[in-house]
Amino acid sequence: LLMEAGSHSEAEVALQTARGLAPENPGVYYLKAKQHLIRKQTDAALDALQIALEKGFNDAELIQEDSHFDAVRKHKRFKSLVDAHFPK
Repeated sequence: LLMEAGSHSEAEVALQTARGLAPENPGVYYLKAKQHLIRKQTDAALDALQIALEKGFNDAELIQEDSHFDAVRKHKRFKSLVDAHFPK
């Protein structure tokens, strides 16, 4: 919510705190990916998404429907990550 309200610095602090408290929580990295996308940092977003998936993020439907990922949905690396973790 902080990210979407434009409070990027507060969102960054909150995500760093969450990562420190729960470094294995894949949701933290998913949110980090969204934060990078809001900032138009494609490579960093895909790096964070990859970590989220490697740590067990398993909500394929959310990834496919989350409008934050619209900007990278056709990106080769995005497709590769999704296909590797959610085979059809």
